Amino acid sequence: IWLDLNFGAEFTIGDTVVIGATLQDVTEESLSIGAYAAFNLAEGLGLNVGYTYNPSEYWVNTLHQVQASVGYAIPDTGWTLSADFATGLGNESAYNAQADDTVELEKDLQFYTALRSSFQATENLLLTAWVRINHEAGAKNADADATSVTTYGYFDYKTSVGTFRSGAKFYFDDDKGFKGFDIPLSWKFALKKYLK
Repeated sequence: IWLDLNFGAEFTIGDTVVIGATLQDVTEESLSIGAYAAFNLAEGLGLNVGYTYNPSEYWVNTLHQVQASVGYAIPDTGWTLSADFATGLGNESAYNAQADDTVELEKDLQFYTALRSSFQATENLLLTAWVRINHEAGAKNADADATSVTTYGYFDYKTSVGTFRSGAKFYFDDDKGFKGFDIPLSWKFALKKYLK
């Protein structure tokens, strides 16, 4: 019998602070524990900080991970700017399913950072662009360290039959340089407005 349990709790202080905690994969070796806080610093300006032990979905593959995000919606302009950053603490990996344990990594700073901007061009059209940099440490005496860069520019267009998204995503790394590109296309449709 396989049982996967996840729990979470959140506490709000006025309109300015949210504090939360999560437990994921409670019954598994891959148990993950997280704590975070979100702050409404000013109108349109928000800051999130967090810590995760053994992240199941990680920005950096380390047993201990800290992250921070900041976002600012510029009043009356339609522009939103945001940044994310995460780094690992120590050189022990998160739970590795192949090894059924953690794995010792090369002693190198792992980090993830991303910058994003979006512009509400019209009521129905949102334009977004972001760049993401990811530096990963390989397993000790095995894989080499690697740095990758991904850029993505796309639009979301709302219609009466759902929201369409498309754009171009480009991939680069420190080994081959330009690796390739994707042109994703998606359609999101919500039934709930028809089920009222």
